[in-house]
Amino acid sequence: MNKQNSFRNFIIASILVHISIVGLLLFTSSFQSQNKTENIEIAFLDPNEVKKLNKPEPVNVVDSDSANANNELSENAKYLSEKSNTVKQETKAKSGEKFHNAKAPAKQAQKAVVAKAETKANKPDFFAKGFDAYAALNKKQEAQQQREVAQQKGSNDASTTNDSLANVKDDLITRLNTKEYKYFGYYSRIKTQLNQWWVPKVQQKFTKMLRQGRTIASEDNKITKLVITLNDVGNLVNVQVLAESGVRDLDDAAIEAFRSAAPFPNPPKGMVESDGTVKIRWDCVVES
Repeated sequence: MNKQNSFRNFIIASILVHISIVGLLLFTSSFQSQNKTENIEIAFLDPNEVKKLNKPEPVNVVDSDSANANNELSENAKYLSEKSNTVKQETKAKSGEKFHNAKAPAKQAQKAVVAKAETKANKPDFFAKGFDAYAALNKKQEAQQQREVAQQKGSNDASTTNDSLANVKDDLITRLNTKEYKYFGYYSRIKTQLNQWWVPKVQQKFTKMLRQGRTIASEDNKITKLVITLNDVGNLVNVQVLAESGVRDLDDAAIEAFRSAAPFPNPPKGMVESDGTVKIRWDCVVES
């Protein structure tokens, strides 16, 4: 009887061990597949290669005042957005970043002066005649609040950029003639992720150029034209540069921003091509 129990316990233990091993192998395989990183190919194409490439046409997807859209389609609509809209006068909001060679040193000098003033304000002279401890404390707290507001404003500016809208009047809000685009939500998500990296990357490259004594000719906008290839789950697998901006640092900033912002999960099935990829034309613009 004891031998039968021992044999039965041995069989049960053996089965449990095998189940554990199989489960571990399945878990490991699943974990590896989930954490597998795609190799991202970067290609700067010459004009002959661009002509041969069956590239997607650029899609002019923009943010507009969707909350007040009238759902009327204008024959002049050249932009795609969340909703169709018709307006008499197209306008764009003044927000975003512009980069000027001449202004950068002045901004740095202004920051240095502000920093010195705040440092001085934070070191009260306790032995001065008529020193008011409460007033000094209030001044210190006020300076801290001003710094926090400035930091918050800087953070907001760095995380947003305007769409490139040529020949559109500046105003407080963006109102355009638009056509409803069914993939607007996905493009908007890509833009949101990309904007967190694009402006800081450009600022980083621009600062480096200034320190090296280099400047950018600011008569024209600098545009890096890309074709972005994603797989069917939104991982970035290929970046092709169709047209360079004329400043290699800015082209590198565009590529690095996409690599840092990726992946872009859950692409719509209608955007996935027969080869299982999603190809998107994207222009990265630095306005002069």
